[in-house]
Amino acid sequence: MTNLYWWIFAGLLILPVTWAVLSYVLWWTSLNTERDSDDSGYIIPVSPDSGMKASQFKNLDRKILSEIQDKITLLSQVDARQIDIAVNHGNVRVRGSVNNKKAKEQIEEAAYTVRGLRSLKNEIRVAPENQSKSA
Repeated sequence: MTNLYWWIFAGLLILPVTWAVLSYVLWWTSLNTERDSDDSGYIIPVSPDSGMKASQFKNLDRKILSEIQDKITLLSQVDARQIDIAVNHGNVRVRGSVNNKKAKEQIEEAAYTVRGLRSLKNEIRVAPENQSKSA
C-alpha cells in the first residue's frame, strides 16, 4: 500500500513541474515569433535564417506585396498604377513616380506598417511640377 501512496505523491509532484516547464518553453518560443496583424495564426519568424522553406518565403512575400498594394491603393494622392512593388524574402523595393514629396512619404509610411518587412528600398521619383500638369 505504501507503493501506491508513493506513486500518488510522485504523480502530484511531477504534474505541476511538467506543466511549469511546458509553459516556460511555450512562452520562450513565443518571443521568437510574431503574430500576423489580422490574427490569422500565420506565424512569421523574426529571422529568415531560422530555417524557413522557400515556399514559406513565397507565401510571406505574397502577403507583404498584397498588403502594401492595398495600402497604396487607399492613398488619395497616389496613382497606384504608377507604382511597381517587388518583394524578395521580406525585402521590398518600391519604384515609380508621384506628383509630390508628400505622396512619396505616404507610400514609404504605408510600406513600413506591414508586418514581416525586413527592409525597404524607396526608388520613387518625384515628378517636376510642369510634367504633372501636362499629363
